[in-house]
Amino acid sequence: MKLKQSVMLALCASMNCAWAGFDQGVADYNAGDFGAAYEVFLPLAQQGDAAAQYYLAYMLDLGKGVKQSDGQAAFWYGKAAAQGNASAENNLGVMYRNGQGMAVDNAKATAWFQQSAQLGDIQAQSNLGEAYQYGKGIAPDAAQAAYWYGKAAQQGDANAQFHLGYLYDMGQGVTQSDAQAESWYAKAAAQGNAPAENNLGEMYQNGQGMAKDYAQAMALYLQAANQGDSMAQDNLGDMYQLGQGVAQDYTQAVAWYRKAAQQGRVQAQFSLGWAYQNGYGLVENDAEAARWYRAAADQGDAAAEFRLGYLYDMGKGVAQSNANAADWYAKAARQGDAFAENNLGVMNRDAQGIPKNDIQAVALFRASAAQGDAHAEDNLGAMYESGRGVAVNPVIAYALFNLAAAQDSHGKGDAAADRERVAKKLNAAQLTSGQQLTQQMAQPRALLPALDHYANKN
Repeated sequence: MKLKQSVMLALCASMNCAWAGFDQGVADYNAGDFGAAYEVFLPLAQQGDAAAQYYLAYMLDLGKGVKQSDGQAAFWYGKAAAQGNASAENNLGVMYRNGQGMAVDNAKATAWFQQSAQLGDIQAQSNLGEAYQYGKGIAPDAAQAAYWYGKAAQQGDANAQFHLGYLYDMGQGVTQSDAQAESWYAKAAAQGNAPAENNLGEMYQNGQGMAKDYAQAMALYLQAANQGDSMAQDNLGDMYQLGQGVAQDYTQAVAWYRKAAQQGRVQAQFSLGWAYQNGYGLVENDAEAARWYRAAADQGDAAAEFRLGYLYDMGKGVAQSNANAADWYAKAARQGDAFAENNLGVMNRDAQGIPKNDIQAVALFRASAAQGDAHAEDNLGAMYESGRGVAVNPVIAYALFNLAAAQDSHGKGDAAADRERVAKKLNAAQLTSGQQLTQQMAQPRALLPALDHYANKN
C-alpha cells in the first residue's frame, strides 16, 4: 500500500500529528525504505499519533521494515482504533476474525467492522456485509448484508460487487434478478475478481438471463482458472469434457479437473476419479479412481461414497471388502443416493457381508425405486414375487417389472424377462390391473403412493 500525502495531511490535521516527521516517514515508505519509515513512525506512535500508530501496525502486520508480529500489530491497531482511525478499526476486526495474535472472536471482529463501516471505510463495509451474510459474530441478515455490500460495491470494491451479485443471483436479502447479478458480477470481473469471473461464466454457460454463449463462458472461466480459482478450473474441465465452446478433449478436461481436485474441490475430485475408472483422457486406473473417490467421499460427497463402495464391492483398485462396501453404500444411502440404496438393499437381501435382512432390503429398494432406479424397481418386484420382506403380490411384481423394463431400451437387463415370467401366472383381470398400476406408478412421485394404495386394497 502506497501512503498518499493528501490523505496523511488530512489525518494529521485532525489528529495533531507532527507533520514534518510524519511526512518523512511517508516519503521513506513510498521509496521502499521501510526500515527508515519504521524509525520515523515508532516515536510518533509512542507519542499517541493515531495515523503513525496505524501505519506502524500495518508494517508489523506485513513485516515491512521490521520482524512480522501479529501481537504487536494488534496492539498498535488497537491504539489507533481507540482514537477512531477507521482503517485501524477494520484491520483490528480482521485480526479478531482470523485469530491473528489473539483468539478468534467474531463478535469483537464484527463490532470493529461496524464502527469502521459507519465511518465510511470501504473494506469494513464489505467485511460487515460478509459478517451479516454468514452470521459471523452477529445474527445472519441477508438484507443487511446486501445493504453493506451495496455501500462498498458502489465505491468500486470488487469483493463487495461479487457478493452483491451473488445475493441478486440467489435472491437473498434482495429480489432475485439475473440482470442485477450479471451487472455486479461484470463490474467485479472487470477488476479481475476470480469468483465473479467464474459466476458470470456460469451465467453465460447456462443461459441465465442471457443467451447461452459457451465461448464467453470459456473465456471467463479461463481468466478465473489462471488465478487459481478451483470452481473455474472444475468448470473448464466440464467444458472440455462436454465439448462446449471448445473441441471435446478429455485430456484437457482431466488436466483442469486435477488442478481443482488438488485444491480440494470435491466435484473435481469425483470427476477425476470417474476419469480414472473409465479411462477418459488417461490410462484406466482403478487404484487412482479409488484414491480420488475417497478424497471426495471424505468430504461427504454421496456420489463418491457410492462409487467407492462399488469399488470395494467389486474389488477393483482396492482389496475386496463387503464390510467397506456396505459402509460406503450406507453413507451414500443416508444422503438419498438411489444407486447406493439399491446396492445396499442387495447386500441386505443376499447377506453379503452383513446379516440377511429382507425387511431392510425392501425399505432400501423402495427408497431407490421411488427415485426411478430401474434396478431397484426390478429388485422390489422380485421381493413381491417371492414374498420376501413383503406379502406375495404378483400384480405388484408385474407392475414393477413392467416399469423397470420400460427404462431398459436396449434389453440388457432382466426386467423384461421377469415381467414375462410373472405375466404367465396372471389371469386377464390381474394383467389389466398390473398394467393400470404400471401407469399409475409411472406418474411423477407416484410410485410408492400408487403401490401402497393397491397393496392396501388387495
